[in-house]
Amino acid sequence: MRGLGQAMRDQDRITDGIVQGPFPFRDLGISLNVNPLPDNRCAYDCLHCRHRRETGLTLTREPLSDPEVVARAVSRRLDGLDEAPDFILLNSHGEVTLDTNLGLTIRRLQKDGLRVAVATCGALLWDRDVREELLAADWVGVMVNTTRIETWRAIERPHPSLHLAKILDGLLQFSKSYIGGLATDTILVPGVNDQPDHALELGRFMTKLNPAAAYLHPPADPWAGILPPGSIEKAAVKVFAVLTTLLEKVVVVPAFEGNGRQPGEEVPPGLGTIPMSREDLLEQAAKLGLPEEQVQRWIMEGALTSVSLDGGTLFLRRLGR
Repeated sequence: MRGLGQAMRDQDRITDGIVQGPFPFRDLGISLNVNPLPDNRCAYDCLHCRHRRETGLTLTREPLSDPEVVARAVSRRLDGLDEAPDFILLNSHGEVTLDTNLGLTIRRLQKDGLRVAVATCGALLWDRDVREELLAADWVGVMVNTTRIETWRAIERPHPSLHLAKILDGLLQFSKSYIGGLATDTILVPGVNDQPDHALELGRFMTKLNPAAAYLHPPADPWAGILPPGSIEKAAVKVFAVLTTLLEKVVVVPAFEGNGRQPGEEVPPGLGTIPMSREDLLEQAAKLGLPEEQVQRWIMEGALTSVSLDGGTLFLRRLGR
């Protein structure tokens, strides 16, 4: 019979794979990504998600991870780094709030002096226990794609027992109590949630949350690969134009392609994350010490994409294929 020590070492080898990175984390610095769930269980089967729900949708919360095992896996990865990351990001191929040990894991990592971020689809925010566990996090990013029921059903394809009104109310309650950094994540699906009237309704709801940032994302590959060229960038510009009239900070986040490369990845992070005119683009590039010829080459190669809207032309980093 194997001893307890050997069993723990075997478990550690299995769970080492839950830690990935470090990676650039939007505009917040560098993160280690931690996926504590053993599978991709979720309450949604989102239209834009690359992870299919073979086991079906669920709302059942269970102890799905061991906080001590997660902490050891993170510690081993940190030992191999020259510099500590800015955040430990608890993310998942499923939904991390299905883990009843989420709050314990957050506090266990913070005990080691680490700042912890959590990315959630928000489907369980109607649950008071979930909200209270998330209050411990230093930063929370929550998906908010729509405030319209039919659009929500089309994009999120939720568990049949879920109700959008309860989820949005839970998010509002959470935002009133939370003192960390709250951000919203909106996945842009051209032709579904990118119309100006829809964006206006969404923006008005977001103002009640008072997020530190509102992030706009293209849908994940391979689904995004079936969209017409330029449609994702145009959707981003349309929604950005509306949300910036209501919110203090709106940022467009490029997606990672299936091969791990990011569209236009040679373009530095400080350029092209918000739509801007050619003149503003060149001015921003000059501040970053980039020659005009380099910017023109990125435009010619499509790493920086032009979008025509309301008689003008705006540029941003390429989002789709």
